[in-house]
Amino acid sequence: CKTGFTGNGMHCHDVDECANNTHNCDLNAACINTIGSHNCKCKKGFAGNGRSCHDINECELGTNNCHVNAHCNNTIGSFKCRCKTGFTGNGMHCHDVDECLKPTHKCHVHSLCLNTVGSYTCKCHAGYQGDGYVCRDVDECKTQEMNDCDKTTSYCSNTPGSFTCSCKKGFLRDEKSCKGKFCFAFALYNQLYVSRFEHLCDFR
Repeated sequence: CKTGFTGNGMHCHDVDECANNTHNCDLNAACINTIGSHNCKCKKGFAGNGRSCHDINECELGTNNCHVNAHCNNTIGSFKCRCKTGFTGNGMHCHDVDECLKPTHKCHVHSLCLNTVGSYTCKCHAGYQGDGYVCRDVDECKTQEMNDCDKTTSYCSNTPGSFTCSCKKGFLRDEKSCKGKFCFAFALYNQLYVSRFEHLCDFR
């Protein structure tokens, strides 16, 4: 019998090299029996002639189906997809994580958390300054440009995130400003002497 067949010469039948493991296919190849012989075909994720197969790096070749916001990690004969930081999913489908809805963000208690695609930013509240991760109170009373208190009639007092204006002695609050309290005396004369005094106060 010819190579690839077995029998007594008068009767010959095909030898299945794949079944009896007499093939010369690579470990990462599939053996396909044929009449009198066999073929070898590299498995998915491998390339070569079947007798010799090597791993295909789908991540480098771009033949993977990982999401644009996922990392591709090559493995022997395949690959794995893992969503990038700031995203969640199975690697083939990734969607943004809103870190501002989670208590794990690092924004300061006196800042606003703003979600961005794949991350977030922090912005200090009005009356505070910093990078959003650390916010410090602004002392608006240090400079006149930062408060609207009238330094002639009121005192500026710094408060957390803001300030207040308090009227100085002799002045009273009138809506949003301090008005002077002026008292003056006048006499009512009866002939040549003062009969009585009246004190009148008026806001102006």
